[in-house]
Amino acid sequence: MINQVQQHYVTGLRHLAKSEWTQARRCFDAAANENPQFARAWLGKLCCDLKINAPHALPEDAMPDVKNNQNYQRAMQYADPELRNVLTQFSGEIQNRIDYKQAIEAEKSAATPEEYRDVAARFSRLGKYRDSPQKCAHANNEQSRLEQERIAELNRRTSELAQIIMQIQQTTTEMQRGT
Repeated sequence: MINQVQQHYVTGLRHLAKSEWTQARRCFDAAANENPQFARAWLGKLCCDLKINAPHALPEDAMPDVKNNQNYQRAMQYADPELRNVLTQFSGEIQNRIDYKQAIEAEKSAATPEEYRDVAARFSRLGKYRDSPQKCAHANNEQSRLEQERIAELNRRTSELAQIIMQIQQTTTEMQRGT
């Protein structure tokens, strides 16, 4: 026998599956009102907020701020270990998307070894997320290349300065002989 809370929840899931956000929200609201500690009702409300059918159905480019969403917080508060794991993975995926996007933006504007070091660190923190290992390696290579160019430029300038100093010394010596 299914109780009233479960009935509201199951009906909400049916509406959620059909992207009927308003009807689904009403059902999840009713389930949460009947039993405020029913974490899955809060998860259903979160899905309605985000207009997704399930946490794994988040569009590829979506990066909502779920950790500050009241429904996410309530779902985490009352979740059993299995649901807490699902919610943690969900918010972790969103955070990875945000961090990845920021790393891409930093990569686009990087021009110095220090900036490429920062880019490499950003991708490194993402671990195996998407193509982060390859982007980290590329940033490290760019950092090395720019550092080598910087060293070569410093060596060139040092050589030029050494030649100027030698010319000054020769001129000074010639002037001293001539006096």
